Amino acid sequence: MLSPALSLSTSALLHDGLPAHASLLKLFEELVVSNTVSFTELWKAMEDRFNDTQSGFDANTSTSSLLTRQSSTTSTTTMMSRQSISNLSKCMAVVAVKAPSKDEMEGVITNLVNYLQSACEQESLQSEEEAKFQLYLLTTGEIGQLMNIV
Repeated sequence: MLSPALSLSTSALLHDGLPAHASLLKLFEELVVSNTVSFTELWKAMEDRFNDTQSGFDANTSTSSLLTRQSSTTSTTTMMSRQSISNLSKCMAVVAVKAPSKDEMEGVITNLVNYLQSACEQESLQSEEEAKFQLYLLTTGEIGQLMNIV
């Protein structure tokens, strides 16, 4: 059940306001609250989903179609779309807010903010780092929409 949900979390077809999007967010919330999947494991799986998608690898894609796609596209087309990053950030925010302990939630927020501060100090970011910056910035904003971060 987790693998298809993670695939949906980066689907550009999901949009705010659609029942499927709301259901996906509720699913991730319930996975954390019920401890069906540990918070740490789910957070890592979401980060791995982002990294795998950024590198052009999708565990649900057959090897032959992956090789074809990689050989026939530029690096920019294997990058996640803005909509996909936005969807994943919403999922990550729901998971972070529902972390089983305040320490885990605060640890995630601290890591996000530290990454953003570090990236802002750099003169320029490579394209894969720009996408990660966008993901973490949106995730931090989504967490702020769900709770008071101060």
